[in-house]
Amino acid sequence: MAKIAKKLTDTEIKNSKPAEKEINLFDGDGLMLRIAPLSKGGKKNWYFRYAVPITKKRTKISLGTYPHLTLARARVLRDEYLSLLANGIDPQVHNNDKANALKDATEHTLQAVARKWLDEKVKTSGISKDHAEDIWRSLERNIFPGLGNVPIKEIRPKLLKQHLDPIEQRGVLETLRRIISRLNEIFRWAATEELIEFNPADNLGQRFSKPKKQNMPALPPSELPRFMAALANASIRLETRMLIEWQLLTWVRPGEAVRARWADIDTEKKIWNIPPEFMKMKRPHKVPLSKEALRILENMQPISSHREWVFPSIKTPLTHMHEQTANAALIRMGLGGELVAHGMRSIARTAAEECGKFRTEVLESTLAHTKSTEIIAAYNRAEYLVERADLMQWWGDYSGIRQWIAEIGRDGMKAYQPYANNMTPQAMIPTASSLQPTPYQASSQYQAPVNHITVKPADVKLNIDSGKLEGVFSVIASEHVSNYNEQVLNDINTSYLNR
Repeated sequence: MAKIAKKLTDTEIKNSKPAEKEINLFDGDGLMLRIAPLSKGGKKNWYFRYAVPITKKRTKISLGTYPHLTLARARVLRDEYLSLLANGIDPQVHNNDKANALKDATEHTLQAVARKWLDEKVKTSGISKDHAEDIWRSLERNIFPGLGNVPIKEIRPKLLKQHLDPIEQRGVLETLRRIISRLNEIFRWAATEELIEFNPADNLGQRFSKPKKQNMPALPPSELPRFMAALANASIRLETRMLIEWQLLTWVRPGEAVRARWADIDTEKKIWNIPPEFMKMKRPHKVPLSKEALRILENMQPISSHREWVFPSIKTPLTHMHEQTANAALIRMGLGGELVAHGMRSIARTAAEECGKFRTEVLESTLAHTKSTEIIAAYNRAEYLVERADLMQWWGDYSGIRQWIAEIGRDGMKAYQPYANNMTPQAMIPTASSLQPTPYQASSQYQAPVNHITVKPADVKLNIDSGKLEGVFSVIASEHVSNYNEQVLNDINTSYLNR
């Protein structure tokens, strides 16, 4: 007959003192209290001993220390484990499953996993901090409110489809495409980390409408005068205006423009050396600087030359401006939907291509489009840089940041600029319909940059001949035209006001 263990009492446990050797006290059905020897601190620890259901191997589970775990509570835990064993369940496996489930519910939610994925992506792929923040904000807006706290193991294709349907119904298909792409990246990363067994977003994009491929909004070169006028009159900070002009003049991407560092600019050689980590293609890029681009640096010097970045953030000057700063300014200027910061590259490329003076490979290298290492090396040779320097100065003259003409209309002064190199520009003038042309002659010499300017939609012509100017127009008085005689400005303005 099996010996029945005597049940323990609290009094017996309290009175049991540690000795030189280990002491075991048994309560029956696998529950025991082990008192460690004095040399090891004499702690009292509860254990449950049992045979593993399949292997029948004897093992034990630590339950806790006495008196934190009381005798009564230790007996409850033992009874729970006996119930599991009666159903063929190993208590240790059961506890591990519970711990993993708790971990999945806290550490392995979709939002928690997405955070780890993005942190690793920043380290390994070299995406910018601004880009990473944009990705996170998109997930916060579109994914995390409904799915962020869901354990990633529990997410299924149907659940994703239900959550993404409203985004498709809003008609923002490009946003939806990007979200699905990011979800795929997150789930693939989770699978490699063995957090999930399959990617629930795989083939999800096929369940939704495809966005129509559209180029980034960009103005045609003929609209450049209107853009420059809006920029000159915009209620934005000087630093932001300088950033927009810098990007326009250098043909770089928004993320590259905001990362201009004083240490990377050689004003003597008129070269901006962009390191590979700041470039989309992760290749070093040289940008020849025009006189107009150097003027931007002169304007920014008293503002930021003591800092690392040419265009420091207003709120946190130790960092650079955000990549979306220029886009936000363009929206405030009323150009939302017509032009994005990246589209300024298109304006420059189109104008240069139409002029026919520059080779296609020179234009492509200026935009840093090619991926070939050999071709990039060729583009950075001295002879190519000479052509690109000519291109940059041509563009500086074309975009007319130094030379402006302005219309004086009944509702204010609207600025636009003439084009250089004897080109005939088409300038859109908002107040032209209210302006009746009145020929007159200026009494002072006017050094015009072109021979002939035709202004549309109004049939107003400026015929420049031997320093004579006809039409109701004025050179705008600003820092952009410091090379013009002040008397000329006053004379033209007075002529219009007194007519």
